[in-house]
Amino acid sequence: VGINSYNLGQEYGKQLLKMKDLDVKKVFVLIDGKDEDSSKNIILLAIRETLEKKLGKDYGFDIEAVVIDNENAFSSEEAIRDIIIDSKNVFDVMICLNPTYTQCTYQSVVDHNKVGEINILGYYDSENILDAIEKGIIYSTISIDTKQMGSLCVDALEEYELTGHVSEYFSVDTKMITADNMGKYSQKE
Repeated sequence: VGINSYNLGQEYGKQLLKMKDLDVKKVFVLIDGKDEDSSKNIILLAIRETLEKKLGKDYGFDIEAVVIDNENAFSSEEAIRDIIIDSKNVFDVMICLNPTYTQCTYQSVVDHNKVGEINILGYYDSENILDAIEKGIIYSTISIDTKQMGSLCVDALEEYELTGHVSEYFSVDTKMITADNMGKYSQKE
């Protein structure tokens, strides 16, 4: 039970397409250094393919995966801060693939007066993240349908109990939250 990595990458790619008018050139995708699964590569592939389908092979974005070290509680925060204040590696968009990276990036952009210079594509829909979207600090974030995830987990558990195995991957729906649909999203909740 989880989010389809390819679909997640496509959603981030669609957001980058919407940012084309913002003169975006360089995009950093924050990847967990401890994560050894291939889902992050699938996300990157889907982002690139989404851009290529719409804009052609030379889509004009330099997309770079940046590995974040998570050795202790503050290492990811420090690594993100170092990326943001590094004057040699200037980038326009930071894609965060988990809530911690989203929150750390948001806080670091504010702390180092980079609001408006760095666009953040986040992950999750905490109160802080939604507030940052309203303020224009975070461009958008992906929210997962947690009720559906819980329901699918119960379904998978029941199937496992009955058969001794689960025969499929259960994909959870996502929603893209932007400043444009923020009111509709808040009213639903």
